[in-house]
Amino acid sequence: MGLTMPLVLIMAGGRSERMRSTLGPLHKALVPVLGVPMIERNLRSLLSQGFRELVVACSVDEPAVQDFVRLRGQALAAACGARCEILLETEPLGTIGVARELRDRSSALMVVNVDNLTTLDLRELVSHHRREGVWLTIATHTEPFKIPFGEVVVEDGKIREYREKPTFPVTISSGTYVLSAQACSILPPARTDIPELVRTLNEQGKKVSAFRHDSEWVDVNNAFDLDIAERLIAGHQKRFDCSEAAPEQEEVTLLARSSEGVIVSRSTDGSWHLPSRLMEGTAHASLSALVQLIPFSLGTPSPFAVFDDFAAKGQVTRYHLYRADLRTAHTEAGSFSFLPLDFMCSQGPANETTSVVRRALALLRYQERLR
Repeated sequence: MGLTMPLVLIMAGGRSERMRSTLGPLHKALVPVLGVPMIERNLRSLLSQGFRELVVACSVDEPAVQDFVRLRGQALAAACGARCEILLETEPLGTIGVARELRDRSSALMVVNVDNLTTLDLRELVSHHRREGVWLTIATHTEPFKIPFGEVVVEDGKIREYREKPTFPVTISSGTYVLSAQACSILPPARTDIPELVRTLNEQGKKVSAFRHDSEWVDVNNAFDLDIAERLIAGHQKRFDCSEAAPEQEEVTLLARSSEGVIVSRSTDGSWHLPSRLMEGTAHASLSALVQLIPFSLGTPSPFAVFDDFAAKGQVTRYHLYRADLRTAHTEAGSFSFLPLDFMCSQGPANETTSVVRRALALLRYQERLR
């Protein structure tokens, strides 16, 4: 018998003050990381690992986050046969207090933070929690911290050793937890942070278990963290963006690039499309045929990314992205036109087509920034 997945609570109720002060007005849940908003990255990870009951906690004062969940989040969940609902916080309840509202919904509750992006195996975390039979399990990992000062070792008033700005490994919380129903029940109806819950459980003699892992992980709270997150995901793209199971179909997509932008087409319903798309069981074998579909003279195509995307009824399509530079640039050709690379930054919730376009353009823009 397979693992029964618990209810999941995605914490997106904060004010996002640090992100807004360094990047702009968007709540951090909606900030795109390589073309995908952080809340959508969390939803995709959960859905791809088999979680089917999702709750997003968000502030009553953040209508944009609520709208995204209702439009994009619930559509993604429905495509996978899952449910995604909103739990509104009328007042701040801290880093764990809102979990009390779900105490009667499930024998276990997994909590993830919207600003944590990771390749952590959440199913194994749940299995560990159940094997241990504990009230609370916290995912933990080791992070290196560099001390910005010189460390000295002093013995009998004499300096025996001098270490210039040493780095120390520190075990930290990965911001992902599994709570028993009993742990949810003892939370007070007021603001509560996770350290308070740990302290209460320890005082009551209830075991709090650590689930150690070495998966990729990043906490994204400001513009500097966003750069770190994009580097991390770009360096481990298949682990972040591709599911473990083989996709139902594959598509190879070629982006024809010039100094004016990327060639795209727009349909009558207003959706943007990458015109150079070809479905093929063995994606890379179709590239030579695909080149013939581009109405311009091209340079040599080169691969630059691969990612999965959900379609209707949960079908997974794997996109293999190639880029090629136009040898002859035109501003328009037939139904094709150039789309600026910053297009996706100003758009609202995506449908299936614009989601793929945004991710492709964001990955291309990231690579061009590195050049």
